[in-house]
Amino acid sequence: MKIKNVTVAGGGVLGSQIAFQTAFKGFDVNVWLRSEGSVDRAKPRFDVLKETYLSIIDRIKVGLSDENTVNSVIIPRGISTEQLAIDDNENLKKDVEEGFNRIHLLTDLEKSVENCDLLIEAVSENPEQKSDFYKNLAKVLNDNNIVATNSSTLLPSSFKDLLPHPEKYLAIHFANEIWNNNTAEIMGHSETSHEVYD
Repeated sequence: MKIKNVTVAGGGVLGSQIAFQTAFKGFDVNVWLRSEGSVDRAKPRFDVLKETYLSIIDRIKVGLSDENTVNSVIIPRGISTEQLAIDDNENLKKDVEEGFNRIHLLTDLEKSVENCDLLIEAVSENPEQKSDFYKNLAKVLNDNNIVATNSSTLLPSSFKDLLPHPEKYLAIHFANEIWNNNTAEIMGHSETSHEVYD
């Protein structure tokens, strides 16, 4: 299973962070939003995230010494897990710009998932809203889509029967400030396939 195209459903605080980090790491990202009003509210979040990443990268550059070693600088895991040199700074900035341009905000659910390999649902922590979303999603999914919820409080087993392929459904819960806390909890249910876990 190769993942290249990711759809994030929801552009709130964590949905926007998931989408931006995913695009920063080289994936093509569609963000599905309920309405044009939601699009208008999400756009500034992505602008702020872009500036946040660029600011972090600028601080990293200041901390690099002439010997190209990190000098008392903590490099967030979401930015890089490697030892950085001064030249890497411009490449990271380029990754931010390119990632920002790989994010597409859509209100058409079918269009947002048409080439999707992985959909990460980050809609409100409301069981009724999630159920409604999954019922609509089930109508437009194809056989290859992996679907994950970012829910922190609701079990994936609560929604698995709303999807045509429950074996391709699980939870991937990301920590807030994903660029710093680049970690996720992965939880399936009794039918989640091992291949999807992997």
